[in-house]
Amino acid sequence: MKARLSLGIVTIACMACLAMLPALPAASRGLGTSLDKNSLLHFTPGDTMPGFSLPLIGGQGRVTFRPRRGGRPQVIMFFSLSPQFRARRSVSLAGALGRLKEKYAGRAVFSAVYSGGNSRGDMIDQYIEDGLLPLPVLDDRDKKLYHDYGVFMLPLVLVINGDGALQSVIPYTETIGELVDNNLKLALGEWSLADFRNSLKPRKNIVHSKEEKEYIRRVNYGRVMFARKMYTSALREFNTAARMVPRPLEALVGLGYVHLARKEWGKAEKTFAKALKINKDSDRALAGLGIALFRQGRTAKAMPILENALISENPSIEVITALADIYEQRGQVVKAMRLNKLAIERLLKKFQR
Repeated sequence: MKARLSLGIVTIACMACLAMLPALPAASRGLGTSLDKNSLLHFTPGDTMPGFSLPLIGGQGRVTFRPRRGGRPQVIMFFSLSPQFRARRSVSLAGALGRLKEKYAGRAVFSAVYSGGNSRGDMIDQYIEDGLLPLPVLDDRDKKLYHDYGVFMLPLVLVINGDGALQSVIPYTETIGELVDNNLKLALGEWSLADFRNSLKPRKNIVHSKEEKEYIRRVNYGRVMFARKMYTSALREFNTAARMVPRPLEALVGLGYVHLARKEWGKAEKTFAKALKINKDSDRALAGLGIALFRQGRTAKAMPILENALISENPSIEVITALADIYEQRGQVVKAMRLNKLAIERLLKKFQR
């Protein structure tokens, strides 16, 4: 009988599976661990990364990385071009890194590792020819480096410091260019750790109208009620907030998650769809819609939405396990195991807090 890891029993099942998994490297006590909450499946910030040598796509020769003390920091982008939302984010990310490559010319090494499959033919060559990938593109179509490093989503950026240690793992976000820039300032000694931490703090004091302040208050009350599982009260707060401003994204997302908690899958689907009309790239709305569809058994429609939600900055365990279940149903066992392992990693981090 084929084993299943359902959403309802993921915590127990994941913990039972721990003894079956290879040991993961211990978290470093070095500088890296204080910078970033993300890690690869096989490496944690502070670990020395193994070297590699990969051929260039659309060019001659190979690119080799050998970690050594006193080297140049490495910025490595792992990416794919399928499906379309991933291609769009990959191109956007490559553009941001291309600008940083010019800024840090001679001081940092930039590369893009293509870990997509061959199903799209020579599409990667066309992207390079059209100038959409302004970085050296390395051929990892067999996904060897992808698996060796334990990459878990695409696109993704690794920042490796000049001594060859993993400094940060940065999933795609709209501000990823700024995050990589700030990490390089730290790696190159231009910034102290205090400077880096200050860069993460909000820098603007936004003035809100009376209506906006009341909207924010209602949304925050709704979140508190939701956290306490007072779902009727949370519904009231989110519904009230949703009527107060023209684009009530946070209220609709909060309302959608209340419907999920109450197992009102159809209502959740409609609510998240409304939220996505306000912001089609809302990670939380995408995640909620994917889970609502998955819970209704509409896995064909849920899968691409969940895959989109997976490459958010901090995908939820529910997204990871739902997608793992779909992959398992489709016989994609390696993908399912990889995501289940990621879910275990997330659970362990949650328990260790």
